[in-house]
Amino acid sequence: MKESEREKCIVREAEDRGRMTRNARDILSQCGNGCTKQLQRRRVYCVSNEGKKAAPRMCEHAPAPPTTRPCDVSKCAYEWVPGPWNTCSKTCGEGVQMRTVECRLKQTNYTKIREPSVPKEKCESLDKPIDQQHCQLNPCDSYYQWQIGPWGHCSQTCGQGVRRRRVRCEDREGKRAARTKCEAASPRPRRTQTCFERNCLPATCQEIRAASLFSNDGNYTVLLDGFPIRVYCHLMNETIPRAYININENTNFAEVYGKRLIYPHTCPYGGERNDSCACNNEGDASAGMTIFSKVRVDLLNRKIHGSDFTFARKVHGNFVPYGTAGDCYSMRDCPQGKFSLDLRGTGLRVADDIQWEDRGHRTSSTIDRTNIDSRASNR
Repeated sequence: MKESEREKCIVREAEDRGRMTRNARDILSQCGNGCTKQLQRRRVYCVSNEGKKAAPRMCEHAPAPPTTRPCDVSKCAYEWVPGPWNTCSKTCGEGVQMRTVECRLKQTNYTKIREPSVPKEKCESLDKPIDQQHCQLNPCDSYYQWQIGPWGHCSQTCGQGVRRRRVRCEDREGKRAARTKCEAASPRPRRTQTCFERNCLPATCQEIRAASLFSNDGNYTVLLDGFPIRVYCHLMNETIPRAYININENTNFAEVYGKRLIYPHTCPYGGERNDSCACNNEGDASAGMTIFSKVRVDLLNRKIHGSDFTFARKVHGNFVPYGTAGDCYSMRDCPQGKFSLDLRGTGLRVADDIQWEDRGHRTSSTIDRTNIDSRASNR
C-alpha cells in the first residue's frame, strides 16, 4: 500500500470514529428474590449511528456505559431488627454490652401475623446492625453507683414478651440512695426489655405433635420463614410425622413417555405428541404417568421429596417422581415426556435458581417457567 493510501485509511478511520457511539446495551440480567446482594450485568458494545456493530476501538473516544449495577434489596421481605442493649459487662469503668439482632419478616398489609424470628439466612445478604459496643455503667471513683439484679422470666411463653429486673442506686456502703444521686454520674439502666422464647406457631408437624396439641392426621398451619402456610400432617401417631402440601392433581403430574420412533433420527409432527406415530412400545423401561394430590416437603431444609408416592396416583406404567420427565422417543431434539409443577395456593414457590438436569444420551428438554413464582413445566 502506498503511503498516501495509508494516510487516507487513517483519516477515514478517524472520521468513522467520530460517528461511532457506544450506546447499544443488552437487557439487564435478573436480580433473583430481592434479598441477595447481586449485580445485574449486561453487555455493552460499539455501534455506528446506523446501528451496526463495530470494533471496540472505534468507540474509544466515548466513555462506555456501566456494565453492572447493584440489585435493589429494599424490596426484600425480611429485615434485621436490633433488640435493646444488655447490661454493661462491668459495674464500673469501661465494659462491653451486647444485643440480639434478629431477622424478621417485614410487617405489611399482606403480613398480618408477625412472628418475632425467622431463619437468619433470610437476612444474611442485608447490612446487619452492630451487636456489641463499648459502655460505662458507673465511674469507678463514684460514691453512688447503680446496682442491677438479674433479668426475670419472659412475660410470654411464646411470641414477644417483656422481662424485668431490679435497678437501684446505692452508696459505697450498700445503702439505698435516691436515684438522682446516681443519675448525676450516669443515666439509669433500663429495667424492662423485650424478650422472645419461641414462635407461637409451630414450624413442623413434629412440633405440633410434641406440644400435644393434636395427634390426628390433617391440615395444620405452620410458620415457614415468617409466613403461615397450610400443610397436611401425616403419620401423626409416629415419632416423626411427615408434612405434605396440598396441590391440584390436574396440574401436577410427571410422565415418562413409552413410545419409540421406528425411525429415531426423525421428529415428526413438528415435535407435537401423536400417539398414532410410526412407533413401537420399546421406549424407556421406566415409562409411566403419575399425578399428585399432595407432595411431601421437608420444612426445615425447604426441599420436596419427589419420590414419595403416598398421595400420588399411577395413571399407567410405573410411578414417576415429581418434577421429572423422560422418553426414548427420538435421537433428535424432540422431547415427549412431560411434567408439571403447580404450587399456586400453597404459599410456596419454585426457587429462582432451580435447574433441571438432563441425563442420558443425546438428551434435550424445554422448561416453561411462564409463571416463575409458582409453576414450571417440561416437555
